Amino acid sequence: SDVCSSDLPLYPTYIENKMPKKEARFKNYIQELISKYSINYHNFESSKQFKVTDFSNEDHLNDVGAEKYTKIMDSIINE
Repeated sequence: SDVCSSDLPLYPTYIENKMPKKEARFKNYIQELISKYSINYHNFESSKQFKVTDFSNEDHLNDVGAEKYTKIMDSIINE
């Protein structure tokens, strides 16, 4: 696929407090897009590669986390 996308890493407490119905609609929509456009999709929401020290808050990476995420995505894109 020429298109690559991902969910960004999230802090565990952010994930725990997501609204289930909204989350289900979002995941269904993403799945439709993946199928329709053959998107190479990666879910990093709960990735163990990211630690507390990689976040500036519950849903934003800090500079260290952003660099880590960028390197991971770069390796995926250049496989």
